[in-house]
Amino acid sequence: MKKISLLFCVLAYGCAAAVAQIPAFTAKQVKVGVPAFLPGIMPDSSAATLQNDTLYYTLQGQVFGKGTRISLNNHFASPRTPWQTIFEMADAYAKKDKQRIIALYETGSQAKIKALLSGANGTQFLNFVSRASKSNLRLLAGFAYKNGWIVYTKDDAYGLHDNYIIQQDGRYKLAALDDNMAESWNLSLYYKFEPAPFVPVKNVRLPDSLAYSDSIIVVINTPAASKHWVAIIGDKPGEQVYRLIEDNGVNDLDRQPQKISFYLGGLNFRDKGFHKFYIISLNYPVQRVSSNFFTPSQNQIQVY
Repeated sequence: MKKISLLFCVLAYGCAAAVAQIPAFTAKQVKVGVPAFLPGIMPDSSAATLQNDTLYYTLQGQVFGKGTRISLNNHFASPRTPWQTIFEMADAYAKKDKQRIIALYETGSQAKIKALLSGANGTQFLNFVSRASKSNLRLLAGFAYKNGWIVYTKDDAYGLHDNYIIQQDGRYKLAALDDNMAESWNLSLYYKFEPAPFVPVKNVRLPDSLAYSDSIIVVINTPAASKHWVAIIGDKPGEQVYRLIEDNGVNDLDRQPQKISFYLGGLNFRDKGFHKFYIISLNYPVQRVSSNFFTPSQNQIQVY
């Protein structure tokens, strides 16, 4: 799967009322565990170690927890760290300063950004990123990658942005990344979903048996008001989930935050017989069963 990151085409920028302190550039060895059952994950035996359904990447870089807010009104004519480049980028794009924007890119990319800014879609593009500048852009992490740094930012309006930065003449410059490696793809998915540990759902009232052609309504309270899914999963690693419902999604009957109501039918178990299963709450839409999901608390149902 090939991922082309053209920075000036995908980034969006956030603003804050006051200037925030820009993090010091203190890269060190970090380990990132990417669940192998995130949607879209690519196998990666060359750069990652697979342990218990988790791809572990050992990287040189910096991680900022839930994210460092990227404020406006920061100006670095000669950025000396990747983080200064990100803050300068946010301010330049938010203010639609074309000269500052062009100056941020390495020599090989400047012709492309000039053409974009002066082309028929230039105004629309600048309006897009200007709007995004009001959407709480955060710096999540940055890692040494190939000949530069891959930096992940995220805003509340458009989600994740991959930024590629290289050193040129002692300065950190934005560049295009034409890449088909599983490592960058999987890391992007990790920061897109920011997977948190699953939460077992207990004390759900369920019948002991269910006709194959019948269905029941199940009501579950999720643990937080943030994005959540509920999954009904079996006890065989690699098996597709029986049921996946998004809080406030199309299959959620009540559309209330922190409450998921849905139909569970005999057909969801795919065949008749005795089924052991788990109910879990997650903040990402898992499609298959991971052995990491299994807990001592288990549900059972006879489908006839």
